[in-house]
Amino acid sequence: MPVEVFRGSSCHHTEDVERKAIPPFSLIYPLFSVFQQIKVHSDGCWTDTKQMLTVGFKGFSRQFKGLLFWFLVPVSSETNGTRGAPLVLQCHHNLSEKFIPEQTSIYWQSNSSVLHVFSKGQEEFQHQSESFKNRTAIFRDQLASGNFSLVINPLMLKDDQLSIEVAYIPESRTLCQTTVHVAARFEMPNIVVNTIDMMAMCATKGGFPEPELSWISVDHEGHERTLEPPDVQTLEIYKEDDGTYRVTSTANIRGSQKVTCSVYNPTSKETLSVIKDVITDEGWSLPLGAVLGVPVILAVILGAGATIGCRKRKRRDCSGQSLQQLSANEPAPLEDSTPDPAAVVVDDVAK
Repeated sequence: MPVEVFRGSSCHHTEDVERKAIPPFSLIYPLFSVFQQIKVHSDGCWTDTKQMLTVGFKGFSRQFKGLLFWFLVPVSSETNGTRGAPLVLQCHHNLSEKFIPEQTSIYWQSNSSVLHVFSKGQEEFQHQSESFKNRTAIFRDQLASGNFSLVINPLMLKDDQLSIEVAYIPESRTLCQTTVHVAARFEMPNIVVNTIDMMAMCATKGGFPEPELSWISVDHEGHERTLEPPDVQTLEIYKEDDGTYRVTSTANIRGSQKVTCSVYNPTSKETLSVIKDVITDEGWSLPLGAVLGVPVILAVILGAGATIGCRKRKRRDCSGQSLQQLSANEPAPLEDSTPDPAAVVVDDVAK
């Protein structure tokens, strides 16, 4: 800790005055602690009161200047944006002097990148970072009124967590510190239900940042509850090559009539939910034997039906031949030799 050394006029040895740090958030404390900041190591031999007051108020002045600087430091904020859309980083400043473009330099920058530069009345792109080429713009006609806002278009995932500040050279000040958070919208979740094992799987992809996935179950009596482990058996989150996330989860839905899968984006504050009816949904993992056996069962049923139909049709050959084809192959019927009674009667009368 820094120490100032003074020699009193009436003492024969050295008195050390120690400066202690004052919390920057305290406005009243320095007023009541001017003399408390002085620690004399002289066994009470200090008799120069004027010297005491001078040292004390010098210490207070230093602390007050530090306090004033603390208030001049801009408060950091957070700005949320969407991938692929423009983002306006708001920055408005009350100018203390007249804005003269030719005597002004403004830098929009982060710790590792220069986003945009306005220098001596012109936008200067020579020192702009490659990742921001052709992606930034300012409101040049509003700079004189203190509008130092910056537009980033389009916003990219690599801009996430970027801490940006505006350096205003005429006043040698840093303005409008902000941290950028980028969001990408997830696809609507999809639920697939396995009614054999009473399991459900929920999946979505294409979003950013890493999401929060939750399950809600409604039983047959209408009671709702949140599914948690061990009912939620798996939750897998993958980061794709393009930086987006893909998430899948499986849950035990035994005893459920309906299930809801929700995906929450912590940056955009958006929640996407889908509801699935467990009772009427078809299984998504039927046994392979059951799937292959369906055509065989249908063939047996159709064959049995055809056999029964053929037996009921006495005038049709079961092999598919028509009645005409059968009659063409049969021998002609024998003629009846019994005389017609009517013909006999007529003949007797004639005689």
